[in-house]
Amino acid sequence: MISAAPRAQIHVYADASGAKGIGGWWSSLAFSARISRSHRSRHIDWKEAYAILFAFANWSAQWRDCLVTIHCDNWTIVSAINSRTIRGPAIDILQALFLVAALDNIEIQATWLSSRDNWIADALSRFEFTKIANIFPQLLEPFHHRRQTGNPISALRARLQTFYGTPLHLPLVHNIKQVSPITGNLLPSTLTQTSQRHFLA
Repeated sequence: MISAAPRAQIHVYADASGAKGIGGWWSSLAFSARISRSHRSRHIDWKEAYAILFAFANWSAQWRDCLVTIHCDNWTIVSAINSRTIRGPAIDILQALFLVAALDNIEIQATWLSSRDNWIADALSRFEFTKIANIFPQLLEPFHHRRQTGNPISALRARLQTFYGTPLHLPLVHNIKQVSPITGNLLPSTLTQTSQRHFLA
């Protein structure tokens, strides 16, 4: 019996702030986006799950057939992803996440990471670009960020509807910033050991 080849491993980091927005990064790419006013009062679990879904909307096409480890500081969302038990305020978002993972043959797992250790995604969710730039001196000042054209969630919604035939009501975000590149040539000592290990994954 021939065993299946091991999946390539991807590490993605995501976070949501209470009132500002969502942020996340993978490899040398990152995003920062504002949640629309109509959704800012939603439960933090929903926002954390939405940040993860937004990362998949951006990059899942590049993760096909991979094992994706999601680093998140929300125990509820981490547990829901690992147990595949979907309930609570984030149910619709997590359902969409599992659908996109199945569509791209992605195996997903989640691990809890403290807000302190997940500081890059945390800063991105709060639009604190200077904080990142100050810690990464190899980046030119001011921190380079550009407005992203299009909306990844809109594209993901259309893609899932085409494949599964069921319309998904996924809210859009606004003022999306695509932050790139984050180069890891000179990793600062302030990065946690976990982040250092996966920064150039």
